[in-house]
Amino acid sequence: MKTLHADCVIVGGGFGGVAAALSATDAGCRVIMTECYNWIGGQVTSQGLCALDELSAPCGEETGFGASYCRFKSLVREYYRTHHRLSEFGRQALYLNPGNALVSTLCAEPKAATWALEQMLAPALQKGLLEILQPYEPVAANRETGRITSVEVARVGAPSDRIELRGRFFLEATELGDLLPLAGIGFSQGAEAVSETGEPHALETADRDAVQGFTFCQIVEFSPGEDYRAAPPPDYEKYKKLAGFRLGGNNGKFMQMDLAWGEPQKTPFWAYRRLLDWQNFEDIANDVYVINVFCNDYHYGHLLHTDKAKNEETLREARELSRAYLHWLQTEAPRDDGGVGYPELKPRPDLSGAAHGLAQAPYIREGRRLRALHVVREQDIAWSEDAPIRADACPDSVGLGCYFIDLHVSNGHEGHWLRSRPYQIPLRSLVCPDCENLAVAGKNIGVTHITNGAYRLHPQEWAIGEAAGEFAAFCLEHALAAQAVCGSETRTRNFQRRLLRRGVPLYWYTDVNYRTPGFAAINLLAVAGYWPGSEEHLRFEPDYPVSNFTLPDAPAGDYAAACQRLLAQGVNVENTHRLLAWNKGARRSDAAHRLCQALDRHDSLAPLPR
Repeated sequence: MKTLHADCVIVGGGFGGVAAALSATDAGCRVIMTECYNWIGGQVTSQGLCALDELSAPCGEETGFGASYCRFKSLVREYYRTHHRLSEFGRQALYLNPGNALVSTLCAEPKAATWALEQMLAPALQKGLLEILQPYEPVAANRETGRITSVEVARVGAPSDRIELRGRFFLEATELGDLLPLAGIGFSQGAEAVSETGEPHALETADRDAVQGFTFCQIVEFSPGEDYRAAPPPDYEKYKKLAGFRLGGNNGKFMQMDLAWGEPQKTPFWAYRRLLDWQNFEDIANDVYVINVFCNDYHYGHLLHTDKAKNEETLREARELSRAYLHWLQTEAPRDDGGVGYPELKPRPDLSGAAHGLAQAPYIREGRRLRALHVVREQDIAWSEDAPIRADACPDSVGLGCYFIDLHVSNGHEGHWLRSRPYQIPLRSLVCPDCENLAVAGKNIGVTHITNGAYRLHPQEWAIGEAAGEFAAFCLEHALAAQAVCGSETRTRNFQRRLLRRGVPLYWYTDVNYRTPGFAAINLLAVAGYWPGSEEHLRFEPDYPVSNFTLPDAPAGDYAAACQRLLAQGVNVENTHRLLAWNKGARRSDAAHRLCQALDRHDSLAPLPR
């Protein structure tokens, strides 16, 4: 068996795996990343769903996101500006959204996302810091007393072609958590019982088979005047009855509030997951959509069986369900113009990269979940009228998230759409108790079946992966076990400083992003509890004067309270405080920066960026 060596081995090249490879190689680590499909990127590429689920208050274009995630979005937009001719309508957009879809500020073709990710990883590949093995999947792992020593991967379709990957640190970034059972790492599967988690919406009895449905997305083009109907696929009537094929909402439309008129407007079903809006382009004539709705969501089984044949049969049925739904759309769906069927829907296998016309890979919402040092529960992040505006504070935050708890139907159990509070990603949820050189770099972190519904979305997966890659580099540089970092406040703070230098936000403010002067100091003081934000709103007001004023709707004297907390820890801020007390023009962002400088001197640490 061939053997390869690396500082960090990333098993899985999905969206989180790519983010981990980027941050680890930026830190100088030699990385090997595996991927079992032809395209890296997971959700945004091989799974066909480059429709970023981030449109949930208080998120904006950059608020709540790190610099590298924002660069990914910028590169996707650059792809269309350099590979296509934008119309005047498209050129006028401040933030080009190629698909102008209902659910996302950025929808695009998978090939645009693939191009963007390749651009981001190109420097690491050119320097020889990164090697990508495709298509390979993990088949075995070897452990010695609390450490993984190697992982064996096999070429997909040729299991005798194996490679042993030896590394100093390993990151689990597969879609289903495949490395966890192979390495003997504790994991959870399916839905917990309310007696285990205390979650208001947990099941009375645990069900390991209650795994959220997955979807084989299909990309189609609307081609007026053409007819792409074919013979119905096998078992068409079976799947039509099973799924109850229909369009969405009232009379086949989704409801949306029109901001201009203030009245409910009916938005066409087709705008829900539109990848390309012809209005944006001079050289694209038709709209392109990805079909990913409840009717082709396969929730009648799952892919976590040890019996591979059973998993293959489940995949086959899921593909047939998606094919059947497209046939129904082409032949029986009620049209907006009053007719029946949309024969104009043209399958675009060239855009999915798979000859069968569906996405190369199923869109996975839930896999095995790490039994981590900390597991996020529904009550930690769910909204309630008497709860603070932010989710429960995580002093070990390594990233942010903001999305509804979007739990799809799970093998016979109903789904939930629950409002959440803006939440953080705890470092402890990436780390297990009994393996010192492993962290999770994707959706399989320490969450419950319910909270997985909030942590599985595109921005959160990227943030988890980016933090995991940086974490691997940090542990290797300092020769530390993963648990040793989580168990030390000082080490956790040092690691958080690295993330802040990368432009990763750790605390929820709607008016502070990685470009804001004082970004790092504002985040660090908040996450450390020295200068936390208001429980009533999500603003920091970085340009507001700090002296002799109090913020509207904010507790009086939050700056003074921050000084008192620092003084109580022995941090000398008296000179800074005296200066700012007399300087009535001093901004809160500058005050945070100066207080953090005093903290840097006290802790003898390298100063954070300005």
